[in-house]
Amino acid sequence: MKHTRKIGLLGGTFDPPHLGHSIMALDALEAAALDQVMFLPAAVPPHKRDRVLTEAGDRLAMLNLAVAGQAGFLVSDLEFQRGGVSYTIDTIRQLREMHPDVTWAWIIGADTLPELHTWKEIDQLLDLCELLTVYRPGVDSTTREPSSLRLSSSSAEKATRHWIQGHGIGISSTDIRARVRKGLPIDSLVNPAVAAYIEEHHLYR
Repeated sequence: MKHTRKIGLLGGTFDPPHLGHSIMALDALEAAALDQVMFLPAAVPPHKRDRVLTEAGDRLAMLNLAVAGQAGFLVSDLEFQRGGVSYTIDTIRQLREMHPDVTWAWIIGADTLPELHTWKEIDQLLDLCELLTVYRPGVDSTTREPSSLRLSSSSAEKATRHWIQGHGIGISSTDIRARVRKGLPIDSLVNPAVAAYIEEHHLYR
């Protein structure tokens, strides 16, 4: 019987990508028995349209450096190529059309779960892919009860079906950018190659 590939998708601005992203992806890769995790940097994130982002080329280059040599990780510029606002539903539909033989799963952090009702066509999205929610014990207080979400009962059940225990790495891109502006070290927060790229290209100054 032919094996159907299952690929997890991790979206975000990755501005910059940090070790928390890699650890979250690894948690999902192993716990959900994924064949690969695809990192998808957003062109224009729907919930951050007013924020000025680092150039797409720089974010893509840093992400490639961040995952280089890590088995099971790959980077896609699909949302950059499509342009415009990077809605998850549009990405899933495009990927399903391009690779109909793949089962897709979208990876989110538990802090995103309460916001799902604001996502474009969330009911359709949950019909087209699995949702893998990574939570951090002692950190994420999000309830696992479907009734806590502002979704239809069917969608809420799908959204809370798959839980993955993460490693609780509290790193944020916002904090990293602030540290760079202050001249503080970031070596323990990002891949060394990413730190070197940020320094070489004078990012976040």
